[in-house]
Order: sequence, then C-alpha cells, then structure tokens
Amino acid sequence: MIAHFKEDPNFDPAELPLIDQLGIHNLRVLTADILHGSVSGSGIFGTGWAEIKAFPQKGYDFVRWTGAEVEDEYALNTFIFLSQNTEVEAIFEREPLVYGAQNLSSSWWQSDWFGTYWNTESSWLYHVHLGWVHLPEAENQSEHAWVWIDRLESWYWTGNEVYPYLFDYQLNTWIWINLEQSAPSRIVFFEFASDLKNGSWRTK
Repeated sequence: MIAHFKEDPNFDPAELPLIDQLGIHNLRVLTADILHGSVSGSGIFGTGWAEIKAFPQKGYDFVRWTGAEVEDEYALNTFIFLSQNTEVEAIFEREPLVYGAQNLSSSWWQSDWFGTYWNTESSWLYHVHLGWVHLPEAENQSEHAWVWIDRLESWYWTGNEVYPYLFDYQLNTWIWINLEQSAPSRIVFFEFASDLKNGSWRTK
C-alpha cells in the first residue's frame, strides 16, 4: 500500500508550534579541551532524561560536569534531565605525577606522603625539599616508585609507608631525609651502614 498526501490549502505556518512547545530540546555536550578528553550525548531529545558520557585521554582524569545540573556531576557516565535547551561541559585534568596527590593551584600538587611539589606536563617535578625529581610515567600509578633525585645524582626507591626513607640504588643502602633541614639547594640526610643501625650524616 502507498500513502499519498496533498498540500492543505488552509494551513497557516504561523500556527506551527515552536520546538520547545513540542517538548523537544537541544542538548550540547562539550569538552573543555579535546586533547584532555572527549564526550558523547549531544542531540535533540524530548523532555526527560538523557545520557551523557565522558572519556578521558591517557594521562588525564575526569573531574566533573559543569554548566547544568546532572544526576551525578562527578560520574563519567550519568544522566541529565531536559526541560529546555541545555549545554553541559566535561572538565578534565592531568593525572597527578605522584599517586593520590591533590591539585592545589597553579600546577602545585600536594601528596599526603610525598609532600608538596610543582609539575606541569612532564615526568619532572620540583619538590619543596628535594629539588628536581624525575618520576617515570610507569611509576606514577603506584604508592611506591623509583625516582631520580637530581641533587643526589642517583635512583631511589621509596613509597607511602617508608618515605622519607629511600633506598639508594647505586650504593645499595638506605638513607633518611631530614625534611626539616632540607631544601632544593641543600639535602640533609642520614646514610645507613649495612647493619641499618649505624651510619653517617651527609649534606649535598
């Protein structure tokens, strides 16, 4: 069967309802920076719930949704209730170089166990006690890691349960950093002997 239509000579275009009057709304789902993460969910929907999703790029975390009220603003996948044209944006931020660190501001980070450091988009960080420290990308998602401390010119192993104790790879021994007396220009530490009881104080 085939349906045939013809123009209504009595139709008045002015009587055509607006889109919003029909209960249809435009949803725009945006990302603050496509290099940090992508999104999905944009479209035209009727009044009701619509699903939105965020997809962080490697090396970045999803932070929250902004611009409109959503069911859970901190969830990667969530829903938004549409009753009008709506715009919502996903915010992403770089993953902390040190596992579990919190972003303070202006690229400064705070770790409960490793302390305060400055880091932008590299594997190098500037620590308030240790100066320049290199943390390979493969190490930054663990509560323990091998780090290169530039002032001490060596690799060290440490972690959230042992810092400020560090294991010196080159000397095959442990050291203890005196954080109260150390600064980027001078690191004060105790170098343990093989018996892990005796040792000597050093400054570098």
